[in-house]
Amino acid sequence: MIQAVRRIGPYDVVRPLGKGGMGTVYLATDPRTGARVAVKTVSADVTDGGQTLKRFAKEVEILSRLEHPNIVRALGPLERDGDSWYFAMEYVEGRTLAAILKECGRLEPERAAFFLREVLLALEAAHAQGVLHRDLKPSNVLVDRKPRVMLSDFGVARAVDLTRLTTSGMALGTPAYMAPEQIEGRDADERSDLYSVGVMAYEMVTGRLPFVAENPYAVLKMHQETAPRPPRQAFEDIPPALEAAILCAMAKSPAQRFSSAAEFRAALVGAFPSGEDEAVRRSGVWLEGIVSRETVALDGPGDGARPRAWVGVGVAAGVVLLAAVAWRAMAPGPDVPPPGPSPGPSAAAPQRRVELTFPDKSTVRGRLEALDAAHGFVRIVDEKGERRTYELRGVVSMKNLPE
Repeated sequence: MIQAVRRIGPYDVVRPLGKGGMGTVYLATDPRTGARVAVKTVSADVTDGGQTLKRFAKEVEILSRLEHPNIVRALGPLERDGDSWYFAMEYVEGRTLAAILKECGRLEPERAAFFLREVLLALEAAHAQGVLHRDLKPSNVLVDRKPRVMLSDFGVARAVDLTRLTTSGMALGTPAYMAPEQIEGRDADERSDLYSVGVMAYEMVTGRLPFVAENPYAVLKMHQETAPRPPRQAFEDIPPALEAAILCAMAKSPAQRFSSAAEFRAALVGAFPSGEDEAVRRSGVWLEGIVSRETVALDGPGDGARPRAWVGVGVAAGVVLLAAVAWRAMAPGPDVPPPGPSPGPSAAAPQRRVELTFPDKSTVRGRLEALDAAHGFVRIVDEKGERRTYELRGVVSMKNLPE
């Protein structure tokens, strides 16, 4: 259970965003500037011999070295506040690639290539500084409302010139995306990150992971021994050059993969040789729409001085999703229809005035314009005449109001 916190260091806490691999992340404001930030914390009394705290400190050190538009920035040093250590980092208002894949299933090849280019640009910058990410996966790829694709969560990253902070032979990472050499505890290098990007690319263009089994150990063994099914066997619209790039990145032997993120990125150019610029433009427009549609402002009750809470699928910071995932234990109230088949938005919806209540106890009132259980959203026209769309799983209850 995430405990309520009012202030961390100089930052005023708005609400918890969720728990990551090493600690808790909070949405906060900096009273000195009024800017919103994400504050990541870890308890000072973790009982693992100090390894978590060392990795936490290393994340701050690494992020402070990586100045790149595609990498979430650290905004301050590691500091202590009571029984916790914390640091502030850039707050990314948007969605994760994981959330987008959950909604869309597979992506059109040019959209997948758009994500890949941006992630590879971030990796080029990190690798140039001697930093390996080591835990690349869709939940660590964030998209803001510009739209800009950003790489986050360097909590298990390793600077190649620093001593390992784990026991010899211990693998760090996520089984579904780990390179064979990581699984075997051998030294990882830039090509290990590229393998993980290849797995993400496979998932984007096919809508499924290359290796699926009943337990993580079986998945790890498949990464070591099983060749992935070529993506074009499932979907012929995938350009051959894109398929070739994915399979090259996923080669079992590092020597058979791309030698660098730049080489991988260059191979993507060949996937759309006649119109790469237009493909990038179209993908950017699509991404801007999907992020903006699912990230909406909610004015809380009370006076206008109260910080605004943000709800929906899309807000993300660091290692965590925001409201919808951080409050995943909050089931919809009895007034909200359960998700299920639906022909589409309710035609009768405009006849009802409703009040929506959210996990932070804030409410919003308006005239119900659409309620679509199949796609998991509710849309209202609020009392100011503004149209707002919310994800159903971010709503605790919905009740009718008298006319």
